[in-house]
Amino acid sequence: MGRPARFGIVDMGSNALRFLIAETDSSGDVTVLENHRIAVSLGRDVFGTGRIAEATIATTVDAFRRFQTNCDRLAVQHTRAIATSAMRDAINRQLLADRVREATGIEVETISGTQEAYLLKLGVESRLDLSQGRSLLVDLGGGSVEVMVVENGNVVAADSYRFGPLRMLSTLAGAEASGDSLVQLMHRHVRSLDRPVADRLDGRRIDRYAATGGNIDSLADLALGGRRQQTDGDVDHVALRDIEAEIESLSEMSVADRIDKRGLREDRADTIVPAGIVYTHLAQLAGVDEILVPRTGIKDGLLAEVVRGH
Repeated sequence: MGRPARFGIVDMGSNALRFLIAETDSSGDVTVLENHRIAVSLGRDVFGTGRIAEATIATTVDAFRRFQTNCDRLAVQHTRAIATSAMRDAINRQLLADRVREATGIEVETISGTQEAYLLKLGVESRLDLSQGRSLLVDLGGGSVEVMVVENGNVVAADSYRFGPLRMLSTLAGAEASGDSLVQLMHRHVRSLDRPVADRLDGRRIDRYAATGGNIDSLADLALGGRRQQTDGDVDHVALRDIEAEIESLSEMSVADRIDKRGLREDRADTIVPAGIVYTHLAQLAGVDEILVPRTGIKDGLLAEVVRGH
């Protein structure tokens, strides 16, 4: 029997780098061997200055070196690395891509928002049956939100909007001088999604709304309080009102209190409220009363695509 094929996957998001190593056997079964997340905020640099800082480049290259070492140790045969919103916007993205290639031989591919949405569908399909009815899929990264409408398993609309929480925080920084709170400004800002999303929804019923991304995973954990509501495999069903209550509670806390009292990571504590506002606003536009949380993402879709291609 031949040796299982091993793959290395990298998702360079705006708020973190995600590394995954997996293998697939002759029957097509996939086993994840390693899965790491490293908090490297490309978006914090790019959305503020348009460039990736030298220190962030060095940290990113170092993380790739460690990943390549693990790939060598595990005899990985194929690697693929993608980058999303922050790299799309960075003036000096080619410099970072060149440094990574020189250090590790790994080519970083900056993908479009539409490609992100496609990978999102592949990832969600691994956990949730989309073959019947209309589904709204939403993936929120640091710099953008990907919104996809799937009808009976087929994509009928896929769009990317520049409404990631890191971008929102950067865009609205200092705007509180107007007298409105940051949360009020975020609610107002996100309303510009109303018309384009309503056009895509076309006034028709949405049967399920599935949301992915680290922030919705954290919000689901807080809302459920350890009471997992999985009725479709590994998918949590969380009432929209419970998510909204968590966002309201978190919005009244400082970032430090979110870390100390709610156990959030530092790189999650500042983005979770603006992210939650986007997730819940889209749920309201879709007319749903619950959010499905499959705890999957773009890197899982990328793995599925790479395995399928292999």
